[in-house]
Amino acid sequence: VISGDIAISGIAMPTKLVGVKGTINAHPVTDPVPDQSFITGTPTADIIFSGTSNTFYWTNSHPEIGLPASGVGNIPSFLTKGAENSAVEATISVSQSSRSYAYITHEGGASGLNDQLIMVVDLSTHEIVDTIMLDFYPRATQVSLDKKWVYVTSQTTRDLAVINTQTNSVVKKINIGGLGVDMALSPDGERLYITRRIFEDISVINTHDNTLERTINVEQEPAAIEVSADGEKLYVTYSHGSGVHVIQAATGQAIKYISDLGGEAPFDAALNPSGKRLYVCNVASNTLTVFDMDTHTVI
Repeated sequence: VISGDIAISGIAMPTKLVGVKGTINAHPVTDPVPDQSFITGTPTADIIFSGTSNTFYWTNSHPEIGLPASGVGNIPSFLTKGAENSAVEATISVSQSSRSYAYITHEGGASGLNDQLIMVVDLSTHEIVDTIMLDFYPRATQVSLDKKWVYVTSQTTRDLAVINTQTNSVVKKINIGGLGVDMALSPDGERLYITRRIFEDISVINTHDNTLERTINVEQEPAAIEVSADGEKLYVTYSHGSGVHVIQAATGQAIKYISDLGGEAPFDAALNPSGKRLYVCNVASNTLTVFDMDTHTVI
């Protein structure tokens, strides 16, 4: 991650510094896969690709072994074919790319789809390429910094589901003790902060081992949450309030409360890329408040 300020100037206008931040991604690679040997008519082992890519394309030099000539993703077990008295050596060549996907919760409606699922959308084609079935009604999603995991909060259980983006399957559930509402990831990707309904607190997940690390108590039922660009502060709104709490991330101590945002029920919030502005959506008053992160004041 790189960050800094750029100077913007023009004719008859003063020079202005604007904060920017960007991420440099290394070229995707595929981890080596060991050779396999099988007798005709026996099933192969599953081939699970891994590496820094999230999409794997493969080709097969000899489809007569029972595997198609090409495909995308992992290779499930198949029954081998071929001549009984002669060996056939097939080469599986793999290429990779880091495509971008959106993981979208489905809450029912006219589509008739099951409500307990996540839709995976390819952002280059805008098509649904996969669906992930759950055993609860999902609410919010958050992708890890390394894009290996997707975290999903539940509207009906106390679980936080962890999805492996290589397989698009749930690999773990973390009991966070309440119904998760919103999530925000620390800039270094090491902590996931989750606001919880009813219990008036924030769950902190250690993303190294995907375990519940601690909870931060707050004064009201929290709604939206965002993390400052330096990772030191949390900005929390409340379902039934009209302000934003500024909380020290390391200690969980509230350091400031901005009581009047000019709207009611600030249920959602978002930071701009530079981390200089916080946009708060006030559901009850149909307004949007712009919050200056440096001065902690409403613009």
